[in-house]
Amino acid sequence: SLSRSLSLSLSLSLFLCIFLCLFPSLSLSLSLSFSFSFSPSLFLFLFLSHCFSFSLSFSFSFSFSFSLSLFLSLSLALFLFFSLFLCIFLFPFLFLFHFLFLRLCLSLSFPVHFSFSFSLCLSLSHTHSLSLF
Repeated sequence: SLSRSLSLSLSLSLFLCIFLCLFPSLSLSLSLSFSFSFSPSLFLFLFLSHCFSFSLSFSFSFSFSFSLSLFLSLSLALFLFFSLFLCIFLFPFLFLFHFLFLRLCLSLSFPVHFSFSFSLCLSLSHTHSLSLF
């Protein structure tokens, strides 16, 4: 059961990371609010991968040289490998943090947790739209 949940969370985080790298500004607030309600470590992972993918798409839109695109694709592959390495070897600490965070959210009420994630999602989407213009 634990290995199944580990493989499910890793595959979900990798899929969402690749999705955010391909489409960095598509449904960001929805995915971030879902991931924050689902798991805080997944939220942090997605937020870092979105910042990286936004800088990647920003660099791609301003220069199309082959060496830069090769360097960026290699750095993206290294970033994905490093994040997968961190997810595998830091999983017990993240699981403990997730368990304590869930206990805190269950001791509070569900609407407080939902409104907090929704307000965080709105503030992140607002700063993201400000950074685009």
